[in-house]
Amino acid sequence: MRILHINSFLQGGAANASILLHKTLLENGYDSYYLSISKNEIKIPNHIAANTLPSGFIDKLLNKLNIILNKKKFAVEEQVPPFMFSVPVSYFLRLKIFLEKNRFDIIHLHWAYGLWDFKWFNKLNAKFVITNHDMGFFTAGCSHSYGCIGYISNCNNCPAVTEKKSKQKIYNSFLYKQKFLQSSIKLKVINVSDWVKSVSLKSKLLNKFEHVIVENAVDTKIFNYQASTNHDSVNKQKINLLFIAAKFSYKNKGYFDLLEAYYLIKEEIRNKINIIVVGNDDVGADEHFTHIDLINEPEKLANLYNACDILIYPSHAETQSLIVSEALCCGLPVIAYKIGPLPDIINEESGFVIEKSPMYLAQSIEMLTNIKVFNREFISTKYKERFSTNKLVEKTIQLYQSFS
Repeated sequence: MRILHINSFLQGGAANASILLHKTLLENGYDSYYLSISKNEIKIPNHIAANTLPSGFIDKLLNKLNIILNKKKFAVEEQVPPFMFSVPVSYFLRLKIFLEKNRFDIIHLHWAYGLWDFKWFNKLNAKFVITNHDMGFFTAGCSHSYGCIGYISNCNNCPAVTEKKSKQKIYNSFLYKQKFLQSSIKLKVINVSDWVKSVSLKSKLLNKFEHVIVENAVDTKIFNYQASTNHDSVNKQKINLLFIAAKFSYKNKGYFDLLEAYYLIKEEIRNKINIIVVGNDDVGADEHFTHIDLINEPEKLANLYNACDILIYPSHAETQSLIVSEALCCGLPVIAYKIGPLPDIINEESGFVIEKSPMYLAQSIEMLTNIKVFNREFISTKYKERFSTNKLVEKTIQLYQSFS
């Protein structure tokens, strides 16, 4: 069985989860390959970069024309954070030739936007698996709908944008996906949580296909509880709170909620805490916070999880959250908003799930710093079992083999 995983980038939650799955399949003797847009310093076995596939002068010209035409029809230029819209087409024409020549039994699509073209579902002789790492496969292209239910019908007249041409491009994307996501194709859907499964089954695009739940795994050889861990940014005289986001300006990740909550906390509590914020500082980290650039090395990240006391995770939209899963495997308790699947992951033994409000966030921080003591070793043991790679591989292979 030849398996190809497709994920556009090599960083981010979907990338980390899919790379771990790919590597674990290889370790278990499966013939697995990994395709992304480009290579970087990360060494991935059996890795293919779309931008290095051979092409002639005419091919390059045709590809440029393809990009221009597809952007004109599908690419939304209007900036409407926190919404980000992907396209349903590929910007790499030579990729289809590669896929036709290198026949894969299973093509497993992760976060594949800009690489995968939905019309290829009908052109390639393969079995397909989609993993819903977010909502992008069953909406017109937004990663999270933030309460909008347009994906149930057709995403016409998208409320997230104001310009007429943007609304039309979004509708074009939905119709393009709908045209090629026919029940006749051999396609199954993996969902990383019960929550994303429930919304995907309501969608017009994917409700006709079989859905299963397979939570993303964590590399527990790296992410596990280590007592008495130190880190340069940690103040052992204080309670160390950790916040992580790719960019602080992404309002849906909750940096501004944390900032507001900090100034709602009583002064005597503020004097007891050290808040470490990890991510790309594109808005200016608050002077009371300790800022660290985004950490891409898993070992360094695990060390930081172990050195801190609480993860603050006020994200506004999640389908699972690899950050939360990694932190829990390190025994780090979590305060998170009651969104998506997080109430099914975090319980009173491992943290708090609260209503989406900086006021409640401030109150929870005060409560934890004053009263709550967690058994970190117990938390780590429990979640390492839940997010083990063995479960991931077993369930994924069962799905691959279930195609008739």
